[in-house]
Amino acid sequence: MLVLQRYEDTELSDLKLLPAPKIVATPDGIANELFGDVAMVLEFIGCYRGLLMPDKSCRIPSAGMSVCWCDILALSSSSSHSNL
Repeated sequence: MLVLQRYEDTELSDLKLLPAPKIVATPDGIANELFGDVAMVLEFIGCYRGLLMPDKSCRIPSAGMSVCWCDILALSSSSSHSNL
């Protein structure tokens, strides 16, 4: 029988550094800083599309949705920074 033993990553001696991150090319209107937020929102909408938009005739292009969410996220992040 194979027994797997768990280790803390700090206990391992042969660790390698992660590669340096690369900037993702984003469509016009989407700032690189907001890419993760936009991707998360679009994934959520894709998963819960049936609950959010039960009328299948309603089509919203993802590019338009991305730009819209970028504007909303930019506004919310600028207002949260102004409260600091």
